[in-house]
Amino acid sequence: MSRMEQSRTGRSKTAILLLAVAGLTGGLAFWLAGQPDIANLVRIAGVVPALAALVVEIVRSIGRGEVGLDIVAALSMSAALVFGETLAAAVVAVMYSGGTFLEAFAEAVPVVPCRTFCPACPGLRPGTATAGWRRCHLTNSHPAIAC
Repeated sequence: MSRMEQSRTGRSKTAILLLAVAGLTGGLAFWLAGQPDIANLVRIAGVVPALAALVVEIVRSIGRGEVGLDIVAALSMSAALVFGETLAAAVVAVMYSGGTFLEAFAEAVPVVPCRTFCPACPGLRPGTATAGWRRCHLTNSHPAIAC
């Protein structure tokens, strides 16, 4: 995936997360103000973009022959909406979109060779495939550093 595609994907995942959080918090505000019907509509408005993105992702993954647990999240959001449990649907939408946001963020963080930070780290020894790999004190402190 090109850097441009990653940034576009990251922006869409950020937008979906923000919409889901806005729906959850906006719904809470209207509920506290004594307007539960508007609160439900605001929560639904936050859930729909996350559910739509999730359905698109499920269709794409099935097309690739992969089946994941995303189906459970989609069923949870859909069932909650059908039964009028908009708060539950909004919470699942925030959980799903937050997870995909963190996943996209982790994919964007480059893995840096340990020797960049720790010159004493041996890395691979010549002539061996993995014999020189070992844990370094930096690896334990920062997950993006690979020895």
